[in-house]
Amino acid sequence: MMKHILTILALCCAATAANAQNAALKPVPLPPAEFDHPYTGQVIVTKWSTFGLLRTVCKDQPTAIACTLRTYNSATGAPLTCLVMIGPGYHDNERVLKHEMGHCNGWSEKHEGGR
Repeated sequence: MMKHILTILALCCAATAANAQNAALKPVPLPPAEFDHPYTGQVIVTKWSTFGLLRTVCKDQPTAIACTLRTYNSATGAPLTCLVMIGPGYHDNERVLKHEMGHCNGWSEKHEGGR
């Protein structure tokens, strides 16, 4: 599990400026109240310098500005880790972090009930 996260982080560091894409800052919805709370597992927040690799890791979503990957205890299903990846221009955006924390807490990528 940690090996996979470290591999992703290593790939992140290998990304080049050729993969950079300048995107206008866009608004993101806040999660519904049921998902708007601290995550109970370990949170790792990474700040990426380009969108290229981030969007590949984020299931090739062509407009992703950030995303999350969650890990679970294989025996109990309990959440263990949430890796949050945030793209350039959004590193210090608290709304984006709150949005991604909602995903850590189980909010669907369909953004049902977003505020």
